[in-house]
Amino acid sequence: MKLYLSIVSLIIFSSFITNIQEESLVFRDKDQVIKLELNTQKKYLVMHQSTEIKVSVEKIDLKKSSIIGKGVCLTGEEDKNYFVVSITVDDENVFNNQYSLTINYPTGKSKKLKNHKFIIPVRKE
Repeated sequence: MKLYLSIVSLIIFSSFITNIQEESLVFRDKDQVIKLELNTQKKYLVMHQSTEIKVSVEKIDLKKSSIIGKGVCLTGEEDKNYFVVSITVDDENVFNNQYSLTINYPTGKSKKLKNHKFIIPVRKE
């Protein structure tokens, strides 16, 4: 019985952790959504390795938005609902094994700029 409860608890816990990691790359502000999709299909960046990130949005004007982060390069691939950037992280732009990426976006009728900071884990492989 204890083994059964331990296994069930482990499954629930791992599901919860996976959900937290997934949600850390998705930001919701009322009806506006920003989602980061890494081309590696992982939920982390690899030190000294270039990673493409697709930044998808819902109900956000990308022409009035911006992205801020060290080592960010626009790839040129874009649409009205997404754009793609390439990021290579190194020791200079990683703090506590995390990389910070900020998205500024207009909100409401006044188009006042708001921002959201994504914290992406970084690993050495």
